[in-house]
Amino acid sequence: SILSDIPKALPSLGRADKLQRRASNVGFDWDNIDDVFAKLEEEIGEIREVIQDAKDKSFREPDIHARLTDEVGDLLFCGVNLARFLKVNPDEALRGCNDKFTRRFN
Repeated sequence: SILSDIPKALPSLGRADKLQRRASNVGFDWDNIDDVFAKLEEEIGEIREVIQDAKDKSFREPDIHARLTDEVGDLLFCGVNLARFLKVNPDEALRGCNDKFTRRFN
């Protein structure tokens, strides 16, 4: 596979970026940014569905937690896709956000 030599040991954010860049190089990519935003909205909707399905259950309940973990992963992966589409390094963006949050919180 074209993705098989991307190390699984990479930090998740960087690996997601590399996977998406590699796939993009062979034409597996969004045509425009509106498609990326639509996918982000879809992923948020799927998280809301899991939350609605959970109703009075705990988010730590194994089945609910597994579904939420999967859907949040999809959302984060899509966020990396947005960053890549906008030519923003997702690691630098998140690092900057962490620093900004820390300053504001303190």
